[in-house]
Amino acid sequence: MTSRRNAYLCMTSSILLSTAAQLCMKASMLLIAQHHGEGLEFFDRLFDPVVFGWLFVGLVSYAMSMLFWLFAIARLELSLAYPMLSLSYVLVYVVAVNWPLLNETVSWTRSFGILVVVAGVILIVHSEHHRRKRDEKMTPTTVNTSQK
Repeated sequence: MTSRRNAYLCMTSSILLSTAAQLCMKASMLLIAQHHGEGLEFFDRLFDPVVFGWLFVGLVSYAMSMLFWLFAIARLELSLAYPMLSLSYVLVYVVAVNWPLLNETVSWTRSFGILVVVAGVILIVHSEHHRRKRDEKMTPTTVNTSQK
């Protein structure tokens, strides 16, 4: 049970870190774009401490996300774990529309799409829960053979 719980914790960490990575990298690229017309080349601006800081945090978050993901898929079925990654789309959307730096717009169609993704994840988790309960009922109890 602990191994499975750790796998879910690693999967959640992977999702959160992947979300952070996307947001940080987007922030760094927006900061570069703000100075596009000032004659600064892309690579000159890339090494600005603020821009590079956002980019570095994003890349480190991606690397850590991948490590957590590897641990998670080693212990969970891929057909369960992989759809859960779509929750990062949901989190990126929610944070992006609420973070003034990113200046993302809310739309009903995007929001509806996000709700469809969440509903899909709920269905997948729900089906996994019922499959596990069914499998537990079908598994015979262990017999203690030491009492002969």
